[in-house]
Amino acid sequence: MQHSIVRYDLARGVAALVVFGAHLSQVFLWPLMPRGSWIEYVSGSLARGAVLAFFVLSGLLITRSIAANIRRNGFFEPNDYLVSRIARIYPPFLIALVITVGVVAIVQSFNLPGANSPLGQLRPHGLTYEYSELWKSALLYNGMIAANGPLWSLYIEVNLYLVAMGVALTARGRSLIFRALGIAVFVAALYLGRDHLGYWFFGLIWVFGAVLNLPQIKRPAVFAVVGILVTTATLLIPPFEPESYIDGSRFSLIVQIFSCLVFAAGYLYRLGPNGHGLFF
Repeated sequence: MQHSIVRYDLARGVAALVVFGAHLSQVFLWPLMPRGSWIEYVSGSLARGAVLAFFVLSGLLITRSIAANIRRNGFFEPNDYLVSRIARIYPPFLIALVITVGVVAIVQSFNLPGANSPLGQLRPHGLTYEYSELWKSALLYNGMIAANGPLWSLYIEVNLYLVAMGVALTARGRSLIFRALGIAVFVAALYLGRDHLGYWFFGLIWVFGAVLNLPQIKRPAVFAVVGILVTTATLLIPPFEPESYIDGSRFSLIVQIFSCLVFAAGYLYRLGPNGHGLFF
């Protein structure tokens, strides 16, 4: 178990470093190259691959946490689930939000680059936000993305936490009232999630991570079937950012799905819990 935790933490750490490096490239290297250069394509693709790894791991670990919650209580206990999620996410999020507001205030007050003009390719609309965005962001729903772009993935992930909670309550709630509440949470979360760009695609990646908890997935034939189903589902999802070389075509989305399959098969499932191969 400890070995698995270390592997997951290592994966998340490497993914975070890749995203950080891609953003550094976006700030310092992209402006020196023509638009659409190989540096832009490689760094952008690596960053997206790292983000996908985060969603796969999130689906895997959150579903595992829900299963442990049910085993511990005999039913799904939403209070335990919500408290653990809030304790893990909200403190660092608040720090990031305060820093973002402070940086925007300084930039606007001293009319620094990004105050009333684009900040290179990193922030084409400058560093700004509407006051109405603050409460949406505080609820982990939406907003502040122009000032702090990476928040988009956090909002989608939190929404998927609620979707998973709705499913767990519906299936294993302690009473009919809780199961009815689960249906309401599930429907509401899906309805609100559609406001996010690429929600259905990243939701599919998250569900793929959740499916990796099934014991049968350890069989190569079952893994292959799941891969085919996920790839087929991608064909039903329209490209959500037509001007983007990453999200502008179904082919690019399928390539991203394939990278997730390789990540899951090659990293998460190459070694079993005791260090023995699951496929070999």
